Amino acid sequence: MFASTTTVGFMGTDTLISALWIAGIAVAAYMLVMWIALVLWVYRDIESRSVDQFTRTALTAMVAVFNIPGLILYLALRPSEPLVESYNRQLEMEAFMHEMRREDVCSGCQRSVDASFVACPYCRATLQSPCAKCSRSLQQFWAICPYCSAERQGAAASPATRPAAASTLPEPRLSPTPVFAQGRDVRTPVTTAS
Repeated sequence: MFASTTTVGFMGTDTLISALWIAGIAVAAYMLVMWIALVLWVYRDIESRSVDQFTRTALTAMVAVFNIPGLILYLALRPSEPLVESYNRQLEMEAFMHEMRREDVCSGCQRSVDASFVACPYCRATLQSPCAKCSRSLQQFWAICPYCSAERQGAAASPATRPAAASTLPEPRLSPTPVFAQGRDVRTPVTTAS
């Protein structure tokens, strides 16, 4: 007639076993999610640091199999910098070396040109012209030929050194008639209105 009730403290044994079972499942699920997140993080990290597919696969598998010890080993073995940082560092070095070499630039558009170019391929500015005496290429603003010391015919001064007032005056031109036929002083150039 009387039912026997046996209780173990606050909860029954069935309730305690159920609670422990649920806590164990929650901890196992948490550990599984953390393991998957760790493997995905390692794969994403090594993907940004290496282009070698074998290295990516081997290091990701090492972390997947050995978990925390594999992660410690991965952190010791991984490349020190991501590919983007390595690429940016290389670009900075190339830019620095480019400035150190001081390559020739066009006086018109300031783009890089080869030293042997006669004209700029971008803006068509004349960069060099041949010497009248030795036919070697001369830079646009050289006053004499450095190879044969010949005076350059029609060499213009550099825009930085040309006086501002001189640019408004007409350029002196030589007369087509020989000087001795005109009966005047040789040192005086003839100026004509354009």
